[in-house]
Amino acid sequence: MKNRTFIFFSVIFAFLFSASSWGAKVGTVDLNRVVVGIKEMKGVREKLKAFHMSKQMELKKEEEKISKLHKSFQKKSMVMNEKTKMEKQKEIQAMVIELNKKKYMMEREIQRFGKKAQAPVMNKIKAVIDSISLKEAVDFTLDTGTGQLYYAKNKIDLTQKIIDEYNKKHPVKAN
Repeated sequence: MKNRTFIFFSVIFAFLFSASSWGAKVGTVDLNRVVVGIKEMKGVREKLKAFHMSKQMELKKEEEKISKLHKSFQKKSMVMNEKTKMEKQKEIQAMVIELNKKKYMMEREIQRFGKKAQAPVMNKIKAVIDSISLKEAVDFTLDTGTGQLYYAKNKIDLTQKIIDEYNKKHPVKAN
């Protein structure tokens, strides 16, 4: 992982230095610092934290229910016949599996909630990045943390040209 990160940043820095050598003006932004520094995001983080806490409370109730059932089972298992023991164990296992599924689904729900809550602010941040990049006359602006491109002076979508060229150079052989 460290090796990948090193290679990634090496490529970014090489790109930045080569871009500046051919006269391109490169802007950088630390998006994490921007997000932390924006006052409006504090409210978003508080909403997300409250949402997360409510979901955690739901899970905690379920965990306590399963824990009580398991403790009760352990106490009563000495006097249970094998068939009843197996049924109770399967019941508890099924509850644990269901709880794990709920945890996974809740994490996804929390992520979706976070993205949705942050989207309006992130769109405003993008507009400010574009505006400042234009004022500063940079050719493009990169996030220093991820290397993601946030602004480009002259955007040209090369997607279809790349698809066409690839298909031309590497045709699929018919069977």
